Amino acid sequence: QKIREECHVCNECLSILLPKTSLVSDADYDPPNDTPTCIVCTGILGSTLQSNVLTQLKDKFKPYGGLTSKTNVLHSDSPTVSLPSMLLLRAFIVSRVLQKLSTSEEVVVADALTYYNRVKDLLKSRIDNDVNEHYEECSDSDEEECEETMSPIYEEEGSMCYHVLYHAPTDATHTIPTILQNCLYSSKSNQRNPKAQFRQRFRGNDPTLKQGGCPRANLEANTLGIFEYSDVEKVPVSVADMTAAIDSPQLSSRSEAHEDLYQWLLHTKDHPAACVAVCAWRTHYYLGGNYTKSSREVSQTPFYVPNDSKVAGERNKMVRKGRSSVMEEINQHLGPAVGGISTANNKRTSNDTTGSGSVVYGLCKFHASGREDLDVLMKSIPSPDHGRPFVCEVIDSYRLPTQSDLDHAACGINSLKADDEIWSRETGFYGRNVEGGVGVNELVYRPKASFGNLQADTEHK
Repeated sequence: QKIREECHVCNECLSILLPKTSLVSDADYDPPNDTPTCIVCTGILGSTLQSNVLTQLKDKFKPYGGLTSKTNVLHSDSPTVSLPSMLLLRAFIVSRVLQKLSTSEEVVVADALTYYNRVKDLLKSRIDNDVNEHYEECSDSDEEECEETMSPIYEEEGSMCYHVLYHAPTDATHTIPTILQNCLYSSKSNQRNPKAQFRQRFRGNDPTLKQGGCPRANLEANTLGIFEYSDVEKVPVSVADMTAAIDSPQLSSRSEAHEDLYQWLLHTKDHPAACVAVCAWRTHYYLGGNYTKSSREVSQTPFYVPNDSKVAGERNKMVRKGRSSVMEEINQHLGPAVGGISTANNKRTSNDTTGSGSVVYGLCKFHASGREDLDVLMKSIPSPDHGRPFVCEVIDSYRLPTQSDLDHAACGINSLKADDEIWSRETGFYGRNVEGGVGVNELVYRPKASFGNLQADTEHK
């Protein structure tokens, strides 16, 4: 009762912290209607945020065809949930208070990490149940048949993932207890450069898009406003660092430290409740075939070299060689077939208004078995299956293409009609794409293993 009234701890948090006691299920306790936000979970376990998650999920899934689309298979790992590490500290403080107040040795108080993991599992289960209930409700009212059965998906490739990020309001003032700061800075796990996470591996200085990043990390950076080195103070304390800090001798075994932390906790009772942000993305899947190249002005991928001009200011600027590339000729037709590529999961810049982002996640990456020089032709001889194998790794597309979509894209690449002969015995090329200079024998789904086998086949090409 003291913890409920003095600290404003919700019944659900108490049931997790005191798993083997009937104290929290006391029927005599009738919380008032204006009960403040729980000082431990900061509203994360409340019904308001739970309904907000489903609302955001439906909005994020719209570009992909909807949360209940029959073509969107949810990945078995979804949902994933990220909780603020300060939840650990709050649970640690209250657990110590409960241990001090308990008069019976039979009372079991859960530690902070157990509480943290239990909350995460509870939230994942609730979100999963809400999504399943929503799907069942929509399925009962929607009797439309799927347009066309998708081609086989290998090992959940092309399935939908979603991540839920719980965080403190970005405009709220946050303070970390001084004694905790000392523990964090002395922790071995925290003796690293906090700017290290901003480092990106060198990806070349040509203007082509380079794929990277992770939707979960990009969601946190975009939500909390972590864009540049100057934003490093916004980087939240990691769960590992917080765990190490509360387990340190300075905090775990000093009663005066516990009192200081308790007083800090009481001063945060009026802080605003937690917020939630959601992201959704389609996992990688692979499309492939063989290609031929009938032009000596087409590279395999966009080809840039430093300018050797002697004009001041022009030297070493990147200039393009050739008029097109195999990758561009294929992707310009493949893009519409997959419904386009999402930019929502890119990591933004502080002044980003286009959604292009500083780190691009969604992309169609072209991989081939070896390569030929810019001025070298690639033929399929002596038979139609001897073109150069390639795989397009499609990342975060809006939809999964049907085989008819892929056949239509192949016809566009080849400048052919559906019934036209693809391969010419006389020329050894696929299609009649004179202007683009590229042809393909087919576009079909491939398993991920085919991507790994490309390099193994290189020596034969």
